[in-house]
Amino acid sequence: MSSSLEERKHQYIEAVQIDYLPPEKTLWQATPPSYHPTKNEGIHYDNQIDTEEPVIIKRTKKEWMIGLVMLIVAALLLYLLGEDQFGFSQFLFAVLLLIFVLPRLLDNKALIRISGESIWLYKEDKEIPWKSVLLTIIKTIHDENPSYFFIIHYYDAALDEFHQLEIALDGVISPVKLSATIEAFRPAESLS
Repeated sequence: MSSSLEERKHQYIEAVQIDYLPPEKTLWQATPPSYHPTKNEGIHYDNQIDTEEPVIIKRTKKEWMIGLVMLIVAALLLYLLGEDQFGFSQFLFAVLLLIFVLPRLLDNKALIRISGESIWLYKEDKEIPWKSVLLTIIKTIHDENPSYFFIIHYYDAALDEFHQLEIALDGVISPVKLSATIEAFRPAESLS
């Protein structure tokens, strides 16, 4: 790797870290998002991370909601068939529930895959080797119910560009567990 590329990487990291510094807060502003490196967040996780197999992170299924939708559709169909009132509007309502609501509840695709060689993110749909990963950050938006996001900064050697991806973590995985998993798989010689 050339020294100019190393310098560019370090300049990029420094610029990003400056952007993530907390701004001065005034009384009339809302609390700005806070940014924490996964290295700092991962130390708060108490359990051991198994690094023998890649970790695949998926959106959690909501079995109770799936059951509820199916129960509503079944009850509606039984009632309408028993009353002989099964018309087009009832059929359309049942179909809409089954076509639009149920697939969203059943969606369980992989969002993040972490292995000893790389990180894969569904938004980019490509393997990002650890040597290209520059920063991994947890972003917290402070509201009544805080929202968490995973941000990865990496260098794409094929395009000779720096990239940033952000993925919402709410309902997927706790930020502390994700941070600990990333740090468990991250090679020791990686930048940060």
